Amino acid sequence: MSVIHQAAVPAPDDDVPTSTSREQRETEDQISDLFTPFRSSSSSSASASEPAQSAQAGLSLPSLSKSKHLAFLKKGLQPLPAGYVVFDATRPWLIYWASQASLLLSSPFDADMSARATSTLLSCQSPMGGFGGGPGQIPHLMATYAAVLALAIVSGPGHAPDIADAAGPSSSSSGGGGGGGKSGWDSIDRSAMYNMFMSLKQPDGSFTVHHGGEIDVRAAYCVVTVSLLLGIATPELFEGLPSFLGSCQTYEGGLASASHPAYKTSSNGKVTIDPNAPRPTLGEAHAGYAFCALASHLALSLLPLPASEPSEPRIDVSALVAWSASLQANAADGGGFRGRTNKLVDGCYGWFSGGGMFTCLQAAVEMEAGQWWKEAETGSIPAQSTGEAMEADDVWQADDGESSYPLSLPADGVLFDRAALQEYVLVVAQEALGGLRDKPGKRPDLYHTCYNLSGMSLAQHRLRLDLDGRSELAASFKYGTNSPEPSDARHAAPWEKKDLHEWRRACYASSLSWNADAEKVNVVGDGGKNWLLPTHPIFNIPFPCAKSMMDWSYGQS
Repeated sequence: MSVIHQAAVPAPDDDVPTSTSREQRETEDQISDLFTPFRSSSSSSASASEPAQSAQAGLSLPSLSKSKHLAFLKKGLQPLPAGYVVFDATRPWLIYWASQASLLLSSPFDADMSARATSTLLSCQSPMGGFGGGPGQIPHLMATYAAVLALAIVSGPGHAPDIADAAGPSSSSSGGGGGGGKSGWDSIDRSAMYNMFMSLKQPDGSFTVHHGGEIDVRAAYCVVTVSLLLGIATPELFEGLPSFLGSCQTYEGGLASASHPAYKTSSNGKVTIDPNAPRPTLGEAHAGYAFCALASHLALSLLPLPASEPSEPRIDVSALVAWSASLQANAADGGGFRGRTNKLVDGCYGWFSGGGMFTCLQAAVEMEAGQWWKEAETGSIPAQSTGEAMEADDVWQADDGESSYPLSLPADGVLFDRAALQEYVLVVAQEALGGLRDKPGKRPDLYHTCYNLSGMSLAQHRLRLDLDGRSELAASFKYGTNSPEPSDARHAAPWEKKDLHEWRRACYASSLSWNADAEKVNVVGDGGKNWLLPTHPIFNIPFPCAKSMMDWSYGQS
């Protein structure tokens, strides 16, 4: 419900003030001051359980200052002052954050900006496979994720525009290979990228972020999303990953960055991971890790189960629901989200803890409750003449054992307060001069602008997995390729071998089988000004971008 009509009850400190409790109270006071003009006169005296009902209403909620935000985003991609040299290793991220936020605001990059962005992104591609944070930098899974998502937004089929476009506006928006900036995907070296992914894969199914780097559940998420978008996912690439994801879940219900495997030595001296030994998690539960783990878990849950895939552990979805629900703040904090227990609210967690997290959680809950798979008329992807149907039981599912928390959805089918999150973005996160921020006292930046808007997008749109849509996509799937047929089948790319045709069909259809419920669009404030494009809950790019890139990469164009 609206934060405006709730009592702003401060967090208790049990009469033992600390530096963190004082910081919490200061943040609450700042947020309360921002909401004061919009509250009705009796709101302050209403209890948390009895919303105020006053004839004297406060001011109308502010609208999204779209023109100011777009100007801020554009400025963020201009030549930056020397003080921004620290961002030299995050060039793909800067382009992704700006292009994603601009498109959510229904204002995609123009042709010249798209061509420049594409050239810059491709200049970050490494001969070793994948992308680095800048030209000549080592490939990194996080940079690869940002680069591929940005390319999905700003580019299209065809070869890259001239590299000179990266230095300034192109002289033509339609000449050369640029195609108005919408080209460049053919310049992505998918074979080298797949080889890089496999070289970073660990025996327990996890991935390191780069060669010699740390294991991180975010690395797994980057591999899952990029490989699905580019059509290079294989069962071998995902082997062991579901159980690694489950091993990162903490006692709180959230997920940490990784877990520590136990090793055993066989009689011949070979050291392997002991799958039966407990694996302590590394660190506390954090919404960024939890979202990456859950989104990966959900994506894998829609794919055929390899016979060799171990059944344990799995993410306890109901425990994750309980933990995630605790991260949405009350009215004193403006209805925003925090990333960890007892931490301050932060606008970016409107995505990682809020819209992105809960859209995936709702889908996972519905799958486990049988509301998606088992209540449909058919539990299979329709077979074509060249392949057999994949039954609903042949997907990665969470553990069917008892859980500490019941799996059920509220009457409206939504697990978080959609209105409160939007109010936080509109009232607290917006900066008067443009851009969106963490909280009062913080400066706006591209990162927080992107994730505030992404969270707000899925607070407005109720997305659900759609079995009928999945079946239609699967039925129309063509067993083709956008790569030349090799003269020797042994030289085919690993993901294009004939025995993976059905797997590829499942990857394509399942990744795109989301449906927006038009009857449950909930835009707070001025709908004409505040409405945002819906974003994909796993990939976090608008659906047309995901569909276009996957049509190209799976040979469906």
